[in-house]
Amino acid sequence: MAQKKIDKIAVQNFKFFAKKKVISVLGKHLLLYGENGSGKSSIYWALYTLLEAANKEDEKQIKKYFDYKNDERLLNINLKQDDDNTPESFVKVDILDSEDSYEVSNSKTEINKNSLAKESNLSSDFINYRHLLSLYNFAHRDEINLFVFFRYAILPYDKFSPLNIYKDGKSINSQSAIEIINYIISGPPKIEEEEGVSVYPTKSTNKPYHQSFEKTVKQSLKQLEDLITYLNTEGNPILQNDLGYNITFNLSVEYSKEYKISKNSYHSPEIKILLTLPDYEGKTHQVKKPHSFLNEAKLTAVALAIRLAVLKRTLSKDSTDSLKLLVLDDLMISLDMSNRERIMKLILNKYVNQYQVFILTHDRSLFYDTLQHIKQHYTELALLKGITSEKDIDVFINKNWTIKEMYQAVHRNGYPIPFITEHKSHIQKAYYYFKEHIDFKACANNLRSALESYFRDDFFPYIYLKDTDGNPLKAKDLTLGKLLEKAKSFYDQIGFDKKPLVKLERFTLRSLNPQSHYNPKSTFYRKELEDVFQIYKVLKDSVNTPLILTDTNLVFDIHTTDSNKYTYTIKLLDHIRIYRDINDLVFDIQDNDRRGYGFISISTNGNQPRMFKGQWSNLTLFELYKNTTDKVNCNLKKDAIVETDVRKIFRTENGKSIQNIIDEFKVNYSN
Repeated sequence: MAQKKIDKIAVQNFKFFAKKKVISVLGKHLLLYGENGSGKSSIYWALYTLLEAANKEDEKQIKKYFDYKNDERLLNINLKQDDDNTPESFVKVDILDSEDSYEVSNSKTEINKNSLAKESNLSSDFINYRHLLSLYNFAHRDEINLFVFFRYAILPYDKFSPLNIYKDGKSINSQSAIEIINYIISGPPKIEEEEGVSVYPTKSTNKPYHQSFEKTVKQSLKQLEDLITYLNTEGNPILQNDLGYNITFNLSVEYSKEYKISKNSYHSPEIKILLTLPDYEGKTHQVKKPHSFLNEAKLTAVALAIRLAVLKRTLSKDSTDSLKLLVLDDLMISLDMSNRERIMKLILNKYVNQYQVFILTHDRSLFYDTLQHIKQHYTELALLKGITSEKDIDVFINKNWTIKEMYQAVHRNGYPIPFITEHKSHIQKAYYYFKEHIDFKACANNLRSALESYFRDDFFPYIYLKDTDGNPLKAKDLTLGKLLEKAKSFYDQIGFDKKPLVKLERFTLRSLNPQSHYNPKSTFYRKELEDVFQIYKVLKDSVNTPLILTDTNLVFDIHTTDSNKYTYTIKLLDHIRIYRDINDLVFDIQDNDRRGYGFISISTNGNQPRMFKGQWSNLTLFELYKNTTDKVNCNLKKDAIVETDVRKIFRTENGKSIQNIIDEFKVNYSN
């Protein structure tokens, strides 16, 4: 059976949600922007509470969140909870293409008897930035003991081999890591002696019971050590390869005190899970206080690597078709652009294939940054599938993701309520303010943002968005005026007509200037905005899209006059793009497009290739080819036969020439 996916989320009288609210996600991944105070985190806690309830055997531990008399209630504070007319508090999810649903409330606690719901809880994970801050919360003099962190953030999502424990007066076999560890921390239940006195099981009072508990303690601690070994083994490759840090962490288990049991008392074992850094960027055992030495991004990366290793372990043990939900609440809020990019690549390349991913944030720039990563990733996937038109690419993205925004509204009775709406792009908002809800100032601001987004995200090869050191440009260098300067330079390079850019540049000082809207409904501004909409359409109608994607391997041969053949394999460090000017009907790549290349291997006459590393930057394809032929002439003392058509010289590893790929694009685009 296919993996379960959430179709709808329904929340009522729970935290920020007063009246019933249904959120449709239709089995897709979710990206949600929620302004501060809009109830975004209430969605996080609603889903968390729902799935956590599946593993609470005692229904009282479920009901407490929905009982207005309980201090741990999670009810809406604006409703009169003792009024008979107040709607019942509940959280419910409907499963896509199924009659199944999971629901929890004061009157519905049966989720704790649903085995698939229990599996769904173990197979899902909820990560917010507060979890990752746990590595910061130590004084410089302290060792990093993560046992408390493990009890609330790691162990609830892990399975041990079944062990016998006593729970609620019953002997059960449990696989829940947190249940088992909590059992040995709290100790065995007392048993009643013949005299009616309750005592702990000791060798003298109840030897079999004592021996059973002692065995459980030993086996549970052994499985905890096995978990730690797994996290070291699997977490470090995530930290190093996926997140890009040359750091090795080590987790270790220490027992500062063994457990002690007597007839009248139980002293739990004192467990420590210690974090150290045996290697930092090639320096061994130099970092004694990781929490004081590492910056916020690196500490966050270590914590995240540990959490993601737990996800890998959970998936390896789960063969069910349970709901697998990964909810990330402001996970990347404190990270810079490069670290956000690493995490987004990891999520999009790996976890969207294994989980239904919900990404929630209150940060507008993080929302748009994440949205751009999603669009870029799925655009590349679409192109690989032969989907080339912008409309079809948008449809492909929307099949996989639902994008929503969340704001605080006001109920007619005066209290705040959530307002959730589908995300509209800047250009959609610009048309809305131009045609439906006339506000030319808002229209112009959104038009400006739409143009900046287009130039920044869809228009340029990557090289134009980097500084001289190869780092991404800062925000101050990505304003519309500066992007237009780069756009004109780019059009000069590829030979496109600059008239739309020159005309647009004039409007940046008037209708697109946020300070100039002294008459928001003036006919003069209306006409200028119409002109800007037309320029936007003209720019979008020209074709400028990736044809062969970054990281694709290309192969080319150099033949010599003495019948030798040298075959080179390279990796693209930027896309090869295909273009069509608004005044031209011909699709083609540009011979003068420059990009970077990484060398992978060379073979002679079909023999075993020799691997080697090296990069060339800012070269056209022909310059790369010509430089290589020159090296054959100079270094190998051979006479290379120089060809001229790069469209036929370069091919993919499956044998398609660039010309073949161009021809396929034309056919797909016209269809």
